[in-house]
Amino acid sequence: MTASTRGFLARMRREVRRGFLPLWIMEELATGPAYGYELLERLGRQFGPDLRVTPSTLYPTLARLRVAGLVRSFQGTVSSGPLRKYYELTEAGRANLAALRSIWGEMTSWAPPAQRPAPDRRGSDG
Repeated sequence: MTASTRGFLARMRREVRRGFLPLWIMEELATGPAYGYELLERLGRQFGPDLRVTPSTLYPTLARLRVAGLVRSFQGTVSSGPLRKYYELTEAGRANLAALRSIWGEMTSWAPPAQRPAPDRRGSDG
């Protein structure tokens, strides 16, 4: 594999991860509030090193979700421990989660032409 191919694949991985991350965050927040580092830990446990996300990717994504009105943040303590900045879904976030799932489902159900089933070329008479 050439260096330019490796670079291209690395950029594609980042693009796919960037597209996947908002939905994943919203799914996690649907179960209850979480702080940023907690989300990073959950992501690491769920996907391992194949889907490594850094704070410099997570926090701008949370900010975009907040600007869109899908997530809100608050300072507090949900469990024992220090005062932290937590994130939770808003009512709009909960209402739009199904639509985001549908968009993701449309994208993941797509198959490249080489992997699509061949059309049935038989005529209607068999």
